[in-house]
Amino acid sequence: MNQLPRHVYAVGIGGIGVSAIARFFMANGVRVSGSDPSTLPTVEDLRQLGADIVTIPQPERLADVDLLIYTDAYPPDQVERAAAVARGIPCLSFAQSLGWIMSRYQRRVGVSGTNGKSTTSAILGLILTNAGHEPSVFVGSRVAEFKGNLRLGTSDVFVAEADEYRDHFLQLHPTMAIITSVELDHVEFFKTQERMEESYEQFVAQLNGGLLVINADDPVAMRRWATRPQTVSFGFNPLATVRIESFEAGEGQEKFTLHRGSERFGPFTIHIPGRYNVMNVVGAMVMAESLGVPFSEMSKTISDFRGIWRRFEVLNPGGRTLVINDYAHHPTSVRGTIDGARVFYPSRRLIAVFQPHHRQRLKALFDDFAQSFKCAHLVILTETYTVAGRETTDQDLKTSWDLTEAVRAQGVKCHYAPALSDVINHIAAIVQPGDALLLMGAGDIWTLGRPLADTYGK
Repeated sequence: MNQLPRHVYAVGIGGIGVSAIARFFMANGVRVSGSDPSTLPTVEDLRQLGADIVTIPQPERLADVDLLIYTDAYPPDQVERAAAVARGIPCLSFAQSLGWIMSRYQRRVGVSGTNGKSTTSAILGLILTNAGHEPSVFVGSRVAEFKGNLRLGTSDVFVAEADEYRDHFLQLHPTMAIITSVELDHVEFFKTQERMEESYEQFVAQLNGGLLVINADDPVAMRRWATRPQTVSFGFNPLATVRIESFEAGEGQEKFTLHRGSERFGPFTIHIPGRYNVMNVVGAMVMAESLGVPFSEMSKTISDFRGIWRRFEVLNPGGRTLVINDYAHHPTSVRGTIDGARVFYPSRRLIAVFQPHHRQRLKALFDDFAQSFKCAHLVILTETYTVAGRETTDQDLKTSWDLTEAVRAQGVKCHYAPALSDVINHIAAIVQPGDALLLMGAGDIWTLGRPLADTYGK
């Protein structure tokens, strides 16, 4: 496909990825319609922009469509996908669509990794934007400054979150990349750590010798690519090319300096919690410098940054009882988010509410999950969010009740709340003024955030 289509139909148009593709086409004058049964904010955003969206699939609406795009959440036999194939309409997945869009740009930055890629992509995009570099940016979350998940600029730079799930990132062909971490995830697809690392090797090979920025605190990244030409590492590791030093974390802020050889930069201050967010920020800074922005011009952007949708999103800043939504769904991100919250809010009792996402992930990473809640004062676990099309019939799977018992065995006070309504009841029984409620998970746990903020957070 070389030219823009006239009419694009999007199946699952509210998905965080497909909605961005729809925005791209609409911004370029293409008619966009689609279907989605959800009530996600992205659906209403697109309707406001002029997209014609229905909640029930209607294959008869494909009559004058010349491109169908879809999210992998919908299988090939979904009625609109099947009808498009029968009519001979070209079909592209979200990843294929994003790869096609990126191919129109000369300098293509892919931001990948098990954890932190959305935040890193957003910060990199904001640094470049505020420095006047006019990048185009796709982020797998909503960014307030972009009024959504896509920014279209006028330069030849495109920054994209590059998701490793089902090897989606191999469709993007970036010319430079950031890898935030390489830890086993998406076990229903990758099966083993080795298989996952093989995919990352293919991703790096697509750079054709271009710049690779890696997390020096990640042992896999250092083992795989530390000696690769055109590779820059960053982190607390003294072997990092760009070292983080003089780190101080306190209530509401974190400070650090950067060192490269004998050069010193900073100090810098950020207002998002956790060492993991320092790493996200610095990874973005290193890439931004390679694209022409001096470290000295980044201070205001990173200090002003307050996060993105569902990434330590404080729903009621200044409230007596804080309510925070976070996407953490991997043991490392759960542990890091809890640790960061404790340091950021030292005077508050932290109630961590977690909804595991995908039964196979819970089984494969069970022991690590059990160790992830030690810094929370109280924990509430609700039942695992099942993912359509990704679950198996394996009977030897773990449940949230199993995890509750394992967390209790670590000496942590942990409650089991099977349904989201039970979560509300448990919170009502234990919450106190001054608490912080931290809701974590990649499922629908986030939908409790606003009602809880309205009830307890004023």
